[in-house]
Parts: sequence; structure tokens; C-alpha cells
Amino acid sequence: PAPLPVSKSKQTIFDRLNQLLEENNIATQNLFRDRYQYRFEDMIPKSLTTKVPKSFIDQRKEYYEEVKQREEILKTYHEQKEKNEDAMDAYEDALAEWRKHKEYHERKKAKKAAKQAAEKREREENDKKAKVDEKTKLDEDQGKEGEEEGREDTTFTEKIATEDSSRGND
Repeated sequence: PAPLPVSKSKQTIFDRLNQLLEENNIATQNLFRDRYQYRFEDMIPKSLTTKVPKSFIDQRKEYYEEVKQREEILKTYHEQKEKNEDAMDAYEDALAEWRKHKEYHERKKAKKAAKQAAEKREREENDKKAKVDEKTKLDEDQGKEGEEEGREDTTFTEKIATEDSSRGND
């Protein structure tokens, strides 16, 4: 066979190819010119074009209805589950807030009780100090009175001694 001449148009290539096929006794039925000899329907598989029995179609419809019901049930279940989770989250948030509030009030109450206890302790200490001071003051006052009485006694004794000595001198 002769080499194909290089040509710029596709039609020339197809013509030359047809010529070579005819020279070699290869039957061609316009392979390149009638490329669209098949219809679209010829390309669809037979399984898609055969008629299906009515009972099979009815069973398939029933199956689809069952699947649809299950999907609706699952959808309802998931919606309810989300509502329950939202409600549980809200409950947990409210519970946490309540616990914080409770702890705050307990700390406030404990601080108040500690403050009152400190004030009570301070009052008791002040009362004890006042009693000690009062007792010390009484003791001091009694000591001063005793000293004054002692001084008076001494003074009286001295007077008597002085009087005795002056009588003896007489």
C-alpha cells in the first residue's frame, strides 16, 4: 500500500482511507460517512425497555412507601432528639447558673457569719479588757487607799510619839 499523503482537510483523509479499504477488498458500508446510523433507543439496554409485571410495580411502590414511612419516623425521631438535647442543655445551663448563685449566697452568708463572729470575739475581748482594766483600777484604788490609811496611821503614830516625847520632856 502506498503511503497516505499528508493533507490538511479531514475529508481527504477519510476519502483516502476508504480508497485503501476498497483496494484491499474490505467491505465498507460508508463507515465514516454514516456514523449516526443507530437511533438513541437502540443504545438503551433491554433491561430498561422491557415491560415489568404490574405485581412487581405494586410491590416496589409498597416498598417505597415503607421506606418513606421509616424515613419520616427517623426524621421525627431526630427532631425530637434535638429538642430533647436542647432542653437538656438549657436545664444544665440553668442548673449551673443556680449552683453559681447558691455558692455566691453561701459565700456571702459565710463572710457575714465570719464577720459577726469576729465582731463578737472583738466585743468579748474588749469586755475582758474592760473588766481587767476595771479590776486593775479597783486594785490600784484600794492600794492607794491602803497607802493613805497607812500614811494616816503613821502620821497618827508619829503624832502620838511626838506627844509622848513632849510629855516626857515636861
